[in-house]
Amino acid sequence: GRERKIIQIEKEELDRREDEVRRRRLEYDQVKKTNEAIEDKLEGKIKELQMELEDKRLDHRSAEGTIERDVANRVRVINDLRKSLTRRMDEYGGRRVLPLTFSTGAALSRLC
Repeated sequence: GRERKIIQIEKEELDRREDEVRRRRLEYDQVKKTNEAIEDKLEGKIKELQMELEDKRLDHRSAEGTIERDVANRVRVINDLRKSLTRRMDEYGGRRVLPLTFSTGAALSRLC
């Protein structure tokens, strides 16, 4: 009798523990599925943000390039005007009165 009772108790304990493991495995599967869905969603957002960043970088570099080209053209014009001014001043006796108004731009446009 006593041995049978011990066997019965151990069988019940075994069944209980196996049920717990099955429940935990189901819980694990559900948690894993939920976690993967969250991670997939975040990865999608990251990819969207990376694409948006690349688009912005292209736009920004393009706008910067436009400004750089404009500045380079303006510097070229300034250098040409400087050369012209220097040449004219040297031709007409080296009077160096004009550089006082050089920064206004208006005096430069009248010289050419």
